[in-house]
Amino acid sequence: SGKPRITFMPAVSPDDIVPTIARYDLGLSYFPPTTQNLKFGLGNKFFQYLGAGIPVVVGPSPEMEAIVRRYGCGFVVPSFQKSALTHFFRSLSPGQIADKLSGVARANSDLSFETEVMKLMKLMGSD
Repeated sequence: SGKPRITFMPAVSPDDIVPTIARYDLGLSYFPPTTQNLKFGLGNKFFQYLGAGIPVVVGPSPEMEAIVRRYGCGFVVPSFQKSALTHFFRSLSPGQIADKLSGVARANSDLSFETEVMKLMKLMGSD
């Protein structure tokens, strides 16, 4: 189609992150586990992608993989080898992305800041 399938954008202001992300099809939260934090982390960008309503692509990072599989809100690339990520993107279809949107909505609802605050308030006895 002549249109690039992957676009890397310059940085935007914090207030513009989610609206900017929402214009795209997928978010990539793919961090080789070079530290314990990267191996087990759930970075802001992961939740921003869900908040923007787009599926997320992760590597086999235990915590992100668990959420993606639980909600069906994205894709897990089986390894951190460049060839695995390349193969994933080359084999991905628009229909596969569309199939993940209901899982994104469920994850966004369950894992939103507002939902987590309500849980905390309930635990603290502050309805």
